Amino acid sequence: IYGQEFEFTVENYKKEITDLIGVRVIHIFKEDWLSIHNYINETWTVIESQANIREGDNQEIYTKLGININPRKTGYRSVHYLIKFVPTNEEVTAEIQVRTIFEEGYGEIDHQLSYPNNNVPEVLSLNLLMLNRLAGSADEMASAVKTIKEEWSRMQLSLNEKEIELEKLKSKIEKLDIQKEQKDALVEEINKFKTSNETQSNL
Repeated sequence: IYGQEFEFTVENYKKEITDLIGVRVIHIFKEDWLSIHNYINETWTVIESQANIREGDNQEIYTKLGININPRKTGYRSVHYLIKFVPTNEEVTAEIQVRTIFEEGYGEIDHQLSYPNNNVPEVLSLNLLMLNRLAGSADEMASAVKTIKEEWSRMQLSLNEKEIELEKLKSKIEKLDIQKEQKDALVEEINKFKTSNETQSNL
């Protein structure tokens, strides 16, 4: 990047070194990234954004938002933003790194074992890639569990609402001017329906 004659000075280092100020944002679920991305863009002036992805990852979610793609053979995943802001009377540049908790774990291990030395033993490289796949699978599993939890909660809410309506219906039946045997038969049918719903909720 810099020529042999380039020197960092007191006058130029703030301009040339863009990550003197760095913030790392760790989120739990993969899908949480978009809301963080929107917040960053709404809050600060973004100079540059770059998605570090594993080769073969889906790029569309980033490219449609104008984010540069940087495929990483190591599997390192993280979205980086360079922003401008004015904390005092001087404008400064800062870097924000956004990644999941599993990507953070892998990134720290990879950083400890292989960065910045690119000449790592093949056995280490292969095992790091395996660890990267496990981290990616953990992200997918976390999102799947979250989806199941949300669907389950919606189903339980729906069943609870149905149960309330059934109890109201039973109360109305009790007030009907019909024979007791007819009331009992109607209530029994409602109870059968209620039991069927409870069985479904336990599956």
